[in-house]
Amino acid sequence: ATPRAAAAFPAQITPPRPHHPPPRTEHADWLLDKGLIDVFAEMGVATLTERQRERLADEREALLAHTLTEPRSISRLLTQLRTYLPLVGPSEVDLVDFLVLTFLRVTYPRLYRSLASHQALLASTIELESDFLQSMADSALLSAYGVPTQEIARTQAALQRLFPVIARDSATLHVLESESRRRDRRASDPDHVARYFALSPPSSPLSS
Repeated sequence: ATPRAAAAFPAQITPPRPHHPPPRTEHADWLLDKGLIDVFAEMGVATLTERQRERLADEREALLAHTLTEPRSISRLLTQLRTYLPLVGPSEVDLVDFLVLTFLRVTYPRLYRSLASHQALLASTIELESDFLQSMADSALLSAYGVPTQEIARTQAALQRLFPVIARDSATLHVLESESRRRDRRASDPDHVARYFALSPPSSPLSS
């Protein structure tokens, strides 16, 4: 994580009190950071692990902040988390994976549906030859799922972080052999993947 990212999710956030409204980007960052901490606190999550805080900050900068630029879209994501995280159980999933998949579910519902229909493959413990896995690297196909051109690379990278079997490279495939995947209830674990796809996408995407 970058120095800015590493400090994004301290144990407790004290909202700034500027004399003038902060710039739009900074305000959106502040709303998202504070909102996520509030949601997790409401769910009884007192603290995140150091690794979770780093991953959360990285996902915010690499994926979320580029789309969540307006209070409305941020509020909608937070509402989804408040509504559905208690149903799944915050202790039964990895909170960062759940956040990213919730973002994909409400932003790109067609993509989420396709991921859900291939969840067993995404949580495979071995390398497999699959048209679907190869398609996740196909920009044209992701565009057909409603991912804007400027967001395709970021979305592909997020999918590879969620499901290392998609990446198929030495930098990520080692996760498939890691015991921590099951211990941390990651989305890529065969015993836990179904919990991340138990929810239906909303009728309209987050950006609408």
